[in-house]
This record gives sequence, structure tokens and C-alpha cells, in this order.
Amino acid sequence: MEQLLAAAGFHTHPADTPQRVANLNAMEPLKIRFVPKNGQMHYWYADPDYCHCLYVGNQDAYDRYQQLRFQQGLAARQEEAAELNQDAAMQMSFPIWPDPYFY
Repeated sequence: MEQLLAAAGFHTHPADTPQRVANLNAMEPLKIRFVPKNGQMHYWYADPDYCHCLYVGNQDAYDRYQQLRFQQGLAARQEEAAELNQDAAMQMSFPIWPDPYFY
């Protein structure tokens, strides 16, 4: 998640003072939240566990994040389909022996 946010253009703000730590801990962790400010949307992601920071992005960064998530999900589904196809091909390559008890 953090790598996607950074790749999308979210900026990190470390919780490096007691006040910032308190603010970070007061936020719902590990969930993207949005806040309208000056007529624009701003997105926050509080991460008290991994980086002890707050990720902040604008609408463009959030849109890029959504696109990256979609691409990542698509790649995972394609990889899963390839593995299923490979498994099916392996099963088809084994000879099928007649069942001696069938006759």
C-alpha cells in the first residue's frame, strides 16, 4: 500500500514531534480518508505502524493511486490465470491409462 501511495505521488510527513505522533495516533490507521480544503480534495493515509508517518496527496495523486491499484490487480489476475493454464496443461500432458476394471 505504502509503495503504491509513494509511486502515485503522495508525500510523506513523518510523525517526528510529540504533537504529530498524537495527531497520527488520533487518525484511523491504514485507511485513505479525504478532506475538502479550499475547494479541492486532499487525501490522507495514516500509517502509525510501517513508516510512522502521514501520506498526503491531492486529487491527481489519488487518481494515479487508483490506476496503479487497478493495474496491480490486473497483473495479479493475469498471473493467476497463467498459473491455472500451466496447471491444466500439465494435467493434460499425462497419459490417460484405461481403467482395467472398467471393461
